[in-house]
Amino acid sequence: MMHKNYIRATAWERMRIDAMLKAGCIMTMVRRERGLLVPATGKIDVHHLVEGSKRLGHGWAIALHSWWHRGVPPRGMRAEEARALYGAALSDGRKAFRESHGFDDRDLFVETNKRMGMDTSFPVSKVFKRESLLPEALRLTTQE
Repeated sequence: MMHKNYIRATAWERMRIDAMLKAGCIMTMVRRERGLLVPATGKIDVHHLVEGSKRLGHGWAIALHSWWHRGVPPRGMRAEEARALYGAALSDGRKAFRESHGFDDRDLFVETNKRMGMDTSFPVSKVFKRESLLPEALRLTTQE
Protein backbone atom coordinates (compact mmCIF):
# COMPACT_ATOMS: atom_id res chain seq x y z
CA MET A 1 0.00 0.00 0.00
CA MET A 2 1.48 3.31 -1.05
CA HIS A 3 0.92 6.57 0.80
CA LYS A 4 2.42 10.05 0.50
CA ASN A 5 5.17 9.34 3.06
CA TYR A 6 6.02 5.90 1.66
CA ILE A 7 9.73 5.10 1.72
CA ARG A 8 10.80 2.68 -0.97
CA ALA A 9 12.93 -0.31 -0.09
CA THR A 10 16.64 0.05 -0.72
CA ALA A 11 18.34 -2.41 -3.08
CA TRP A 12 19.53 -4.66 -0.24
CA GLU A 13 16.10 -4.54 1.48
CA ARG A 14 14.47 -5.56 -1.80
CA MET A 15 17.04 -8.35 -2.18
CA ARG A 16 16.27 -9.58 1.36
CA ILE A 17 12.51 -9.48 0.74
CA ASP A 18 12.89 -11.33 -2.57
CA ALA A 19 15.02 -14.01 -0.88
CA MET A 20 12.42 -14.39 1.90
CA LEU A 21 9.57 -14.73 -0.57
CA LYS A 22 11.52 -17.28 -2.59
CA ALA A 23 12.24 -19.33 0.58
CA GLY A 24 8.58 -19.19 1.62
CA CYS A 25 6.60 -18.60 4.78
CA ILE A 26 8.73 -18.76 7.93
CA MET A 27 5.72 -19.92 9.98
CA THR A 28 5.18 -22.82 7.57
CA MET A 29 8.83 -23.84 7.97
CA VAL A 30 8.69 -23.68 11.78
CA ARG A 31 5.40 -25.61 11.98
CA ARG A 32 6.59 -28.30 9.56
CA GLU A 33 9.74 -28.82 11.62
CA ARG A 34 7.51 -29.33 14.67
CA GLY A 35 5.26 -31.78 12.81
CA LEU A 36 2.26 -29.43 12.81
CA LEU A 37 -0.29 -28.87 10.06
CA VAL A 38 0.25 -26.09 7.51
CA PRO A 39 -2.07 -24.69 4.82
CA ALA A 40 -1.62 -26.32 1.41
CA THR A 41 -2.61 -23.26 -0.60
CA GLY A 42 -2.39 -19.51 -0.20
CA LYS A 43 -0.39 -16.42 -1.04
CA ILE A 44 2.89 -15.50 0.67
CA ASP A 45 2.75 -11.95 2.06
CA VAL A 46 5.44 -9.62 3.37
CA HIS A 47 4.67 -8.68 6.97
CA HIS A 48 6.43 -5.57 8.33
CA LEU A 49 7.04 -5.52 12.08
CA VAL A 50 5.59 -2.69 14.13
CA GLU A 51 6.93 -0.97 17.24
CA GLY A 52 4.70 1.45 19.15
CA SER A 53 2.21 1.79 16.28
CA LYS A 54 5.03 2.58 13.83
CA ARG A 55 6.14 0.26 11.08
CA LEU A 56 9.86 -0.44 11.51
CA GLY A 57 10.54 -0.51 7.77
CA HIS A 58 11.50 -2.93 5.04
CA GLY A 59 14.52 -4.23 6.94
CA TRP A 60 12.21 -5.69 9.60
CA ALA A 61 9.90 -7.83 7.52
CA ILE A 62 9.07 -11.52 7.35
CA ALA A 63 7.38 -13.76 4.79
CA LEU A 64 4.05 -15.14 6.02
CA HIS A 65 1.28 -17.21 4.47
CA SER A 66 -1.87 -15.12 3.94
CA TRP A 67 -3.62 -17.08 6.73
CA TRP A 68 -1.08 -16.13 9.41
CA HIS A 69 -0.67 -12.58 8.09
CA ARG A 70 -4.15 -11.38 7.15
CA GLY A 71 -6.37 -14.24 8.35
CA VAL A 72 -7.33 -15.29 4.81
CA PRO A 73 -8.23 -18.98 5.11
CA PRO A 74 -7.10 -21.47 2.45
CA ARG A 75 -9.55 -22.01 -0.42
CA GLY A 76 -12.67 -23.91 0.60
CA MET A 77 -12.14 -23.39 4.33
CA ARG A 78 -13.86 -21.10 6.82
CA ALA A 79 -11.80 -18.91 9.17
CA GLU A 80 -12.96 -20.90 12.21
CA GLU A 81 -11.73 -24.14 10.62
CA ALA A 82 -8.39 -22.60 9.67
CA ARG A 83 -7.96 -21.19 13.19
CA ALA A 84 -8.67 -24.64 14.69
CA LEU A 85 -6.16 -26.36 12.37
CA TYR A 86 -3.40 -23.74 12.04
CA GLY A 87 -3.78 -21.47 15.08
CA ALA A 88 -4.46 -17.75 15.27
CA ALA A 89 -3.45 -15.22 12.63
CA LEU A 90 -1.63 -11.95 13.34
CA SER A 91 -4.83 -10.21 12.25
CA ASP A 92 -6.46 -11.80 15.33
CA GLY A 93 -4.06 -9.71 17.44
CA ARG A 94 -0.52 -10.21 18.72
CA LYS A 95 -1.73 -11.55 22.05
CA ALA A 96 -3.98 -14.18 20.44
CA PHE A 97 -1.17 -15.11 18.02
CA ARG A 98 1.35 -15.53 20.87
CA GLU A 99 -1.11 -17.55 23.00
CA SER A 100 -1.89 -19.80 20.05
CA HIS A 101 1.69 -20.46 18.90
CA GLY A 102 3.95 -19.66 21.86
CA PHE A 103 5.86 -16.99 19.90
CA ASP A 104 5.13 -13.85 17.90
CA ASP A 105 6.23 -12.01 14.75
CA ARG A 106 9.42 -10.75 16.45
CA ASP A 107 10.46 -14.32 17.18
CA LEU A 108 9.74 -15.20 13.55
CA PHE A 109 11.88 -12.22 12.45
CA VAL A 110 14.77 -13.54 14.56
CA GLU A 111 14.31 -17.03 13.07
CA THR A 112 14.19 -15.60 9.54
CA ASN A 113 17.39 -13.62 10.06
CA LYS A 114 19.16 -16.60 11.67
CA ARG A 115 18.34 -18.69 8.61
CA MET A 116 19.57 -15.90 6.33
CA GLY A 117 22.79 -15.35 8.32
CA MET A 118 21.82 -11.79 9.27
CA ASP A 119 21.77 -9.67 12.42
CA THR A 120 18.90 -10.63 14.75
CA SER A 121 18.85 -7.50 16.96
CA PHE A 122 16.17 -4.84 17.03
CA PRO A 123 16.75 -1.09 16.68
CA VAL A 124 16.94 1.11 19.77
CA SER A 125 14.98 3.69 17.77
CA LYS A 126 13.70 4.23 14.24
CA VAL A 127 16.63 6.56 13.58
CA PHE A 128 19.48 4.47 12.21
CA LYS A 129 21.63 4.03 9.13
CA ARG A 130 19.95 1.47 6.91
CA GLU A 131 23.35 0.15 5.86
CA SER A 132 23.98 -1.00 9.44
CA LEU A 133 21.53 -3.84 8.82
CA LEU A 134 23.58 -5.32 6.01
CA PRO A 135 25.41 -8.59 6.63
CA GLU A 136 29.17 -7.98 6.84
CA ALA A 137 29.82 -9.45 3.37
CA LEU A 138 27.32 -7.11 1.70
CA ARG A 139 28.50 -4.12 3.74
CA LEU A 140 31.99 -4.49 2.32
CA THR A 141 30.86 -4.70 -1.30
CA THR A 142 28.51 -1.70 -1.08
CA GLN A 143 31.12 0.63 0.45
CA GLU A 144 33.71 0.17 -2.31
